[in-house]
Amino acid sequence: MQLDSVSRLEYFHVELDGHDVLYADGAPAETFVDCDNRAMFENGDEFAALYPDHEARPWEFCASRVELGSDELNGIRLALLNRAEALGYQLTEDPDLHLIADGEVIRAQTIAKSVYRFTIPAGTESIWLGSRSAVPAELTATSRDRRRLGVSIGEIRLRDEHISFAIDYTYPEFTEGFHEAGRGHRWTNGRARLPEALLKPFVGGFTLEMRIFRSPLGYP
Repeated sequence: MQLDSVSRLEYFHVELDGHDVLYADGAPAETFVDCDNRAMFENGDEFAALYPDHEARPWEFCASRVELGSDELNGIRLALLNRAEALGYQLTEDPDLHLIADGEVIRAQTIAKSVYRFTIPAGTESIWLGSRSAVPAELTATSRDRRRLGVSIGEIRLRDEHISFAIDYTYPEFTEGFHEAGRGHRWTNGRARLPEALLKPFVGGFTLEMRIFRSPLGYP
């Protein structure tokens, strides 16, 4: 079991004689070394009353601090990315774009110039846009973009023998599974719900065409 939210959380630090690693059989754990910061704890005053003659030992950081966005940190991230590539981890440009219609996976019948064409069965009530996804900050050394990005959509067109209309990336009902619209496109997060209002005009089966833009980073 896991609590989703609590109003108060009580936890304990385990004080050691020096900087060390604490094995807690898989449980979340944290150690504490007094670096003249004991007063930040709720029972800091209690400790001072019990041990009035206690003198904190002077400590220095075991290594130089690496700041977010610094050249040092970017170099470390780049080394890790290069290490992953050397171990055989590769990226792909294929987004594996597909639809999930009422729980059934539908693959594109044709793909031409970044336009994916799908045939939707009659009576379909819900459609999700599925694809691979990636976090830019996990694929490049300098990116701080923590969004999970699926495919970049430019336009979606739906049509049958009697009806045809197009929806571009600015459509305000693109909400569940969609990021905010960018310049000329809108990202999904890898699983985005197509608004049901777009499906209602069709009595029978219909065709869905989706124009996307290639991801500049690729996918794991």
